[in-house]
Amino acid sequence: MTTQFYSWMQESSRKLFDAEALLTRYPRLESHELSRLIETLPALSSIDRAVLTADDQFSEKLSHFYRDHHRMIEAPMLSLLMFALLPLLAASVILWWMTAG
Repeated sequence: MTTQFYSWMQESSRKLFDAEALLTRYPRLESHELSRLIETLPALSSIDRAVLTADDQFSEKLSHFYRDHHRMIEAPMLSLLMFALLPLLAASVILWWMTAG
């Protein structure tokens, strides 16, 4: 169990280090580096994102990054709405079928 925790912490630390290195050079990133940053930031833990936001060196660049690329990071609202409504609709149909019979 300790080994799994250590492995998880090491992976989390690597992601934070990558995000910091890429944010340091933002917006002068190549397309593959920008893609990596877009993949890495949402994968960071809440604490890691808070650390980046609170750090004076990264907060302004992070703000500019989110301003420029927020659409690529946010989950599509239609997909979230459908994900939430389909189980509700299925439960309603099942309840209606059970009470109608």
